[in-house]
Amino acid sequence: MSPVQTNVNLDLSNLAERLSKRFDHEPELRGRIAQALLESTMNNLREIAYRLDLVLWVREVLGVEPAKWQEEFLRATRGASILALTARQCGKTTTAAWAMAHTALYVPGSLSVVACPAQRQSAEAVRRVREAVIKAGRKA
Repeated sequence: MSPVQTNVNLDLSNLAERLSKRFDHEPELRGRIAQALLESTMNNLREIAYRLDLVLWVREVLGVEPAKWQEEFLRATRGASILALTARQCGKTTTAAWAMAHTALYVPGSLSVVACPAQRQSAEAVRRVREAVIKAGRKA
């Protein structure tokens, strides 16, 4: 066990002991505090997981099961050049929109550029990014 991990464990043990003593005669309040701490911790861990794994974010926050090629696209190194050889209407714009929405939410100061042959296509891509951001905001 690392010194940092040991210190964190000791601090958490100390906190738990102090809370337990302070609210010893108020078991209902102690239970509510424990539940709030658990929810807060789980929410923080979930946010870290979403930052690390865009595919997990798409599944759980956007409620979509990406295809295998979309998972590979979403897990590509940031800034990589990607060529998606797929049929028409299979989700290339949507997949790129998920990646741009995730970046906009989790990478402060980031910039995503939408460049398409026609203005209509660009507008559709921007609309999809906006939809993903709005949907993610409702789940937060």
